[in-house]
Amino acid sequence: MKHERRPAITSGEAKTHWFLVELRNLANPALGAAASVLFTLWTVQDRDSLWSLPSVLLLLGAVVLIAVWMWGYFTWLRPRYSELAKDQALAEDDLRQAQAALQAALDSLLMHLLKDRSIADPSCRVSAYSVEQDRFVLLSRRSVNPTLERRGRRTYPLEKGVIGQAWARQSARSNFDVESREEWEAELVSSEGFTAEEARALTMLSRSILAVRVDSAADDKIGMLVFESESKDAFAASSAEALRRRPLFSAVADLISGWHEHFPRAKEWNQERDGGPAVRYLAEPAWKNPR
Repeated sequence: MKHERRPAITSGEAKTHWFLVELRNLANPALGAAASVLFTLWTVQDRDSLWSLPSVLLLLGAVVLIAVWMWGYFTWLRPRYSELAKDQALAEDDLRQAQAALQAALDSLLMHLLKDRSIADPSCRVSAYSVEQDRFVLLSRRSVNPTLERRGRRTYPLEKGVIGQAWARQSARSNFDVESREEWEAELVSSEGFTAEEARALTMLSRSILAVRVDSAADDKIGMLVFESESKDAFAASSAEALRRRPLFSAVADLISGWHEHFPRAKEWNQERDGGPAVRYLAEPAWKNPR
C-alpha cells in the first residue's frame, strides 16, 4: 500500500509551522497557569466581597480559561492519533524505500564487480555477507544465471569451509577436482567440516571458490565477498590481491562497513535472533528466495 507523499514546504511555511508548534507547546501550560492564578485570587477574597462583581469576574475568568484549555487539549493542543498513525506509516514507508535503495546499490555494485573481473558467465556468481554477532548473514547474491542467485541458507558459521578460512586469513581459495555433485558433497564433508545435510543444502556445485574478507577503514572485520564458479581453476593465486585493488571492491567494502546492519537481510536476522517476530523487509520472487 502506497502512502501519499507530503509536498515540499517553503521557508515561510516552515517558519509558520515552527511558530504554531511553539504556540501549542506554550499555550497548554499558560492557560492552566492563568486559570490557577484567577481562581486563587477569587479564593483569597474576604467572605463579604466573595460574590461581588469583581470577584465573580475572577471566577468566571478562571472557568472560561479552564474551558478553553479543555477545548484546546481535545482539539489542536493534543496530537491527534490519526495524524500520529499517518506519520508513523510515512516513516515506515520511508524506511522501506531506504532499505530497498540500499539493497539495489549493493546488488548493482556486485554485478559490476562480477563483470569487471571478466567472469560474468553463466557458471559464476558473487555473494556478499556481513558478520552479525557470530554468523555470516547473506546480504546479496548476483549472477547472470538466475538459477545461481537462489539464496539457500540465510546464515553461515564463521569457521566452516573456504569462507571460514578467509575469515581467519583475509582470503582463501579452493578448487574441487570432482565430476559429480555426489563427489563434491563427499569432499565437503571429509575436508571442509560440513555435515552431509549441510552439503546437500548448498545451491551451487562450486568447483572453484574465492573468498575475500571485507575490512573497514579501522580494520574491523565486517564481511566477506565470495566468488564461485562451476568451472575448475577459475581463480588464480593472485586473484584475491587483484580484487582488493579494484575501486569497485572498495565501494562494496565501504557500503557494507557503513550500513551492514541496515540491510534488509541483516535486520531480519538480527530481529529474529533477538526473539522478535519473523519479518520480511525485502520482497523477492519465490525462485530467488525459497522457503
